[in-house]
Amino acid sequence: MPKTRMRRINLDVTSIQYEEMSRLMAEKGMNLSRFIREAVDEYIAKMDRQRLEKELEKAYRAKAELNIEICREFEPIEGENT
Repeated sequence: MPKTRMRRINLDVTSIQYEEMSRLMAEKGMNLSRFIREAVDEYIAKMDRQRLEKELEKAYRAKAELNIEICREFEPIEGENT
């Protein structure tokens, strides 16, 4: 990850979230800032994947519809060579 300017934020979490974060940070040997940065990076990547999947699904559906239209155009001549 390239060096970028850090921004300070104030974050409210529930006590249950904080306890879980503390447990995971201890397991991974991470400080809170690194934990939050990595969680945010993972969430952003997840959202980007979901957006891409939706775009691909839309494109695949459009391509499938086009393929069906092309097949229908050739239906009248399909059996002529047999």
